[in-house]
Amino acid sequence: MSVNGVGPVSVSAGEAQGTTYDAATGLVNTKTQITPGEHLVYLSIFDQSDAIYDSAVFLDRLAFINEDPSTCKPPEVPATPAPPAAPAPAAPAPAPPSNAFTVGSGITFGSNGTATITITVPGPGAVTASDAATGTAARLARTSATKKKKKKALIATTKVTATKAGPLKVKIRPSAAGKKVLRRKGKLKVTVKLTYTPTNGTPNSQVKKVTLKLKKKHH
Repeated sequence: MSVNGVGPVSVSAGEAQGTTYDAATGLVNTKTQITPGEHLVYLSIFDQSDAIYDSAVFLDRLAFINEDPSTCKPPEVPATPAPPAAPAPAAPAPAPPSNAFTVGSGITFGSNGTATITITVPGPGAVTASDAATGTAARLARTSATKKKKKKALIATTKVTATKAGPLKVKIRPSAAGKKVLRRKGKLKVTVKLTYTPTNGTPNSQVKKVTLKLKKKHH
């Protein structure tokens, strides 16, 4: 029996009515089977878990009786259902894919003022090369759009898809405005904005200064 007993050994205030106790069980008969011979009977009570309530037990009619083993047993107490299992902790969200990439120092120059930059990416995604001088930061740096002529991009925007981690070649091509400068000066200095966006990730950008050159034709 316990304070938290159920069934015939449950505790209620009604059973303690007229006594000094706050709650009690009803009259409980309990039995146990024994074998022939000498036996020791131990009776014990525990009062624990709080410093407010006291516990007591009243014993009466300790007897030896002869009856069928099927009825010689403690009172049948409903099984206390096991507490529900704690839900399994949710799996942690996967870490976002890395957007760190490196830009190679070498540049390969091609015909018509083109150049090829090699970058190394950590996984699949997309790489975009554009003219950094015509981006948002450059527009904000201008004092007034009405006072200055809108600056044209000197290189065409290029997009390359990366299917796996490793080196990726990005070709830089002059735009129509850039080709005019190349034909006039023979070279074109541009600041290239390289942006890598991993699949299901956030973009990351770096800038690299490149001088595009027109190859001289050999006769």
